[in-house]
Amino acid sequence: MSFKTPLLLAGAAFFTLLAGCSSQATQDTPAAATSPTTSGAASSSGRCNSDLVQDLVGKALTPALAEESRQRAGAQVVRVVRPQDPMTMDFNSQRLSITTSATLVVQTATCG
Repeated sequence: MSFKTPLLLAGAAFFTLLAGCSSQATQDTPAAATSPTTSGAASSSGRCNSDLVQDLVGKALTPALAEESRQRAGAQVVRVVRPQDPMTMDFNSQRLSITTSATLVVQTATCG
């Protein structure tokens, strides 16, 4: 085995791991939604405004309510985070993040 072979393998492994860390919207939470904004009240820039959905706090979250909230906030995507769920810390001005209790009662609704 030449010196270049381990180096090439290490480089390939690095880029494979890097690709696995890329941010993709998933449907593994019951309220995940990624369709484009279509509401007239939503921001045309795709920027999220969480002030428009603060009435969510204390309500039981359903997939329909999450989608409605995404549209009202003007967000492109919604992320639902339950206790113990891992969460990326990247900022996305087009994402509405809804944190809930274990029983899916909304605790916070923020953009980013």
